[in-house]
Amino acid sequence: MKSTKIKDKVSLKKIFYIKNIVAALYSIAVAMAALNLMGSIYFREKALALLLAWPIFRFSQYALSFKESKKLSIVHGIFAAVISFSLFAGKAVISRWEWGSIYTPVYGAVFACFLYSLIRAASGRLSALRLKGEPLKSKHIFLFSWGAIFLCWTPYFIAEFPTVMTFDSAKQAEMAMGIQPITDHHPIMHTLLIKLCLWIGGGSPWVYTLVQMLALSAMFAFAVYWINSKGLPKLFSIGALIWFAFNPVHAQFSVTMWKDVLFGGFMLLFTIALAELVITKLACFKSKSWLALFICSAVGACLFRSNGAIVVFAALLVLLCCMKKARKRLCVCTAVIAVLFMGVKIPVIKLYNAAPAHFAESVGIPLQQIARAVVSDGITPEQETKVERYLSIEKIHQNYDPYCVDGLKALNTNFHNEALENNKSAFFALWAELLISHPKAYAMAWLDETYGYWYPYAINHYAVWGQIFQNKLGVEANAPLPWFSNAMAKLYSLEIKITNTIFSMATVFYLSIFFAILAIRRKLKSAIILYLPLLILWFTLLIAAPIATDVRYLYSAFTILPIAAALPFIKTKKTEKGHRGRHKNF
Repeated sequence: MKSTKIKDKVSLKKIFYIKNIVAALYSIAVAMAALNLMGSIYFREKALALLLAWPIFRFSQYALSFKESKKLSIVHGIFAAVISFSLFAGKAVISRWEWGSIYTPVYGAVFACFLYSLIRAASGRLSALRLKGEPLKSKHIFLFSWGAIFLCWTPYFIAEFPTVMTFDSAKQAEMAMGIQPITDHHPIMHTLLIKLCLWIGGGSPWVYTLVQMLALSAMFAFAVYWINSKGLPKLFSIGALIWFAFNPVHAQFSVTMWKDVLFGGFMLLFTIALAELVITKLACFKSKSWLALFICSAVGACLFRSNGAIVVFAALLVLLCCMKKARKRLCVCTAVIAVLFMGVKIPVIKLYNAAPAHFAESVGIPLQQIARAVVSDGITPEQETKVERYLSIEKIHQNYDPYCVDGLKALNTNFHNEALENNKSAFFALWAELLISHPKAYAMAWLDETYGYWYPYAINHYAVWGQIFQNKLGVEANAPLPWFSNAMAKLYSLEIKITNTIFSMATVFYLSIFFAILAIRRKLKSAIILYLPLLILWFTLLIAAPIATDVRYLYSAFTILPIAAALPFIKTKKTEKGHRGRHKNF
């Protein structure tokens, strides 16, 4: 008996030592992977891994102390793997595909394990929180928030008076004033809003800037009011107010003439409406104010972005499939949204004889992939003949930009829009043919064109301070305090690596996904529905992103983040009866 006990103790010690050795090697590997991400390539620099290994080892042990189900472990593992891939693939894009080490795939796998520990610990810690504290008790939260946000944005209005007008803004303003024919390339309702504001302002866009600031700050103030109305501690409402008022991205966008700005506001309101569906367990259908919010925000999102209708109706389709108890009522709401959307858009398009958007706008990535095959690999003479139907081979070599498709579609490239419009099936057949023979070029082209939407360290493009693009309206930058404008530009340039990472599209998007997983963990089973609009918008950009790092295309992630962060901690109503009295105040 004693001999067997001794043997058992020896075997346990061996297992203990083996586990510790494996854990130590894993910790060193994680540290080396982190250094690899930061660009350290020399052995003496990687010796720092020995110093980092111990805290990594201790943290991994801490993360394992949080218990979770197998399903949640799988979800956390997939999420960690996606982020790890994005980090190492993004680094490859930035370094122009010089991976730097044959161990990179190993680093990616090891770092995914570490990220899993990080996500598991954060999720476990937050899910165990028992929130204490009262919401703000002021009756004028909306008005106070509206005024505070607008006041914090006012320096931007002064510094960039009368507005920020980029190339797209200038072309759309010229359409609004009849200098160029109106097309649906830019949402026609947004063009008409610009037209009205330019008419009121005597041709100056300052009225548009003011209207946009008032509208967007009101939407944000409503979000602060809504978070507070859910009974959460005041920290959530105050945090949302700070995010909206002091975030330079919101302030900068509020004075920029882009359709994406108000679209981001409508996406925020649409997300709030979806949140009410889940939180109230469908009781909100009895509220007229909620119905107005749901329908108006959906129609606004459809009218103010070309892919807005795809986002809204795809989300509604998922709702119809998932919410069987509310299917009839959702069908009615969907029909009303569709009728209002088409009832406004179609007559206005006919009234102004607006040309539809070019089909090329929706196939930007296929165009980039074809061009990449031509530039990097070369194609057969027969394939060149097919490509020439749409774009000159010579011009492809001259104008191909791996991060932006606009160079291929520019007028000086002899791009044949009519050929593409009339031969869509032939174009996709050519795209599929080249895909078979050039899969690597296609994959690299896709990564280059979309990396800003999934790589947290991408150098994001926000907007240009004080820019008024050359236009035929005679609008010029006229800031009353040029020195102040220059100072603000330096202060909020976001060129510092840390701030750029914090305000990165990918960082904000991944945070929203984390909060979605946290909401599900905290027993809000339908939480994924609340994040549907953002998810669908993100997927549309992975399919048809025109520029790799332009924040405005995923600006909705910035507007929705405070709602995404609050949702996991909001309690749902157990019964419709217990909810009716409170819902009247919504």
